[in-house]
Amino acid sequence: MAKSLRSKVKQAAGRKRRSDSHYAVAEAARIQRLSDKLLAKSESDKEAKAAEVPVAEEGDDAEMKEG
Repeated sequence: MAKSLRSKVKQAAGRKRRSDSHYAVAEAARIQRLSDKLLAKSESDKEAKAAEVPVAEEGDDAEMKEG
C-alpha cells in the first residue's frame, strides 16, 4: 500500500528536495524578476506624482493672484 504524504518525515523530505532542486533556482530568478519589475513601476509612479504636484500648485497660485 502507498505511504501517506501526511507523514511529517515525508513532508520534510519533500521540502528539502524542492529547495535543493533546479526548480528552486528558476523560482528564485522569477521572483527576483517580478520584484524588479514592481520596484521600477512604483518608482515611475512616484516620479509621475512628484511631477504633477508642483504643476497643480502653480495653477492654484495663478488663479488666486488673479481673483
